[in-house]
Amino acid sequence: MDLAVVPGFCTGKVWNQIFETLQGYGGSFTALYKVREHREASFQKERDRHPESWGLDWKFPGPETVREVLGCLIGEAPILDPFDPLLATAPP
Repeated sequence: MDLAVVPGFCTGKVWNQIFETLQGYGGSFTALYKVREHREASFQKERDRHPESWGLDWKFPGPETVREVLGCLIGEAPILDPFDPLLATAPP
């Protein structure tokens, strides 16, 4: 959770690998989601205290929104090469 690895940010294959790794180390999705629910409730309380500071809907972004922000879903190859020198130049 601290790495912001959520299903909506990942391809299905990556999420399955995370699930298998969690189980392999004796983790529990029940415990994980109890912590997640507590954090979400705390976050929502803070957001409700300062509604003017939130300019977007943070819950359940669609894959296209995630791709727009991150460039790709976790588990996908990036669409653009971040080291491409053309990305660092100004338009003509």
